[in-house]
Amino acid sequence: MPNRIESFVIGAAVAALVILPAKAKDWTQIDRPAQTFQAHAVDLEKVSADVTVKPVNGPANVVSLQISGPRDLVDEVKSRTASGVLTVSGPRDEHSFSVWDWSKWFDYSHLDDKNKIKITLTVPRGSAITAKHMFGDLVVGDLDGKVWVETASGDVRIGRVSEATVKAVGSGDIQIGAVNGPLDLNIAGSGDVKVTSAAGARVSIAGSGDTVLGAINGPLKADIAGSGDLSIDSVAGPVVLSIAGAGDTRIHSGHADPLKVSIVGAGDLEFGGEAVDPQISAIGSGDVWLKSYSGKLNSSGMASVRVGGKPD
Repeated sequence: MPNRIESFVIGAAVAALVILPAKAKDWTQIDRPAQTFQAHAVDLEKVSADVTVKPVNGPANVVSLQISGPRDLVDEVKSRTASGVLTVSGPRDEHSFSVWDWSKWFDYSHLDDKNKIKITLTVPRGSAITAKHMFGDLVVGDLDGKVWVETASGDVRIGRVSEATVKAVGSGDIQIGAVNGPLDLNIAGSGDVKVTSAAGARVSIAGSGDTVLGAINGPLKADIAGSGDLSIDSVAGPVVLSIAGAGDTRIHSGHADPLKVSIVGAGDLEFGGEAVDPQISAIGSGDVWLKSYSGKLNSSGMASVRVGGKPD
C-alpha cells in the first residue's frame, strides 16, 4: 500500500507540473539601446513587426538597429552579421508565419497592438534591403538601392530605389516611388498598388486590388489573372499583355514596340498610344481599343478590335 501511495503522490506531482500555466508574457514596453553593425545589406527574416528603414548619407557599411515593444518579444528578436549582411529575425515562429500560409491571411488576433514591436534601421543610402515572410508595415525611405519584399497584409511604402521586387498577399496597400531599374510585382491579394515610375516592369495580378503605374520606360510584361484593374500612364518599349481574368488594362499613352496581347478572359484593353505591329489573340470576351498603330495589325480570335476614335 505505501508503494501505491508513493506512486500516486509522485504521479500527482508530475501532473501538477504538466498542467501549470505557462509563464505569463512580460508586456512592459521597452526600448532596446541602438546597436551598430558593419554591413552593406539587411535581411529581415520572418519578422512580425512594423519596420522603418531610414537611409542616410552617412559612413559606408554602418547600420544602426533599434527595437522597441513588449520586453519578452523584443528579447526574441535576434540579429547577426555574416559577409557584410545584417540579418534580423523574430519574434519566434509562434508570432510569425509564411506569407503564403493562407490560413493566417484573415486571422490577425495574435498580432494586436500590445504584442507588436517596432524596428528602426538606419542604413547608408544605396544599401540593399530584403524582407522575407514578413508580417507588419514596412516603410523605406529614398534608398537608391535594391529592395526585395515578401509580405502579408501589412502596408508597404518605399521611396526611390534602384530595383524593386514586391510579392504580396492579403489586404495591404503598396506605394513605391521612382524605380530607376526593373520593377517586379506579384500581387495575390486585395491591396492596391501605386508606383511612380520604373525602367521596365513585370507585373502579375491574381487578386482584386487595383494597380496604378506611372511611366514605364522599358519593357513591360503584365499577367492579369484576377479581377483587379491595371492602369499605366505611359509605356516606351516592348509590351506583352496576358489577360486571363476580369480585370481591365488601360495604358494612357506611349509607344509599344511591339505590342502583343493575349486575352482568354473578360478583361478589356485600352491603349491610348501608338502600337507597333500589334498582335492580338483573344478567345475570351474582352475587347481591345487602340488609339493608333503602325506596321501590320494581326488579330485572331473572338475579340472586337477597334482603332481610332474614343474608347467605349
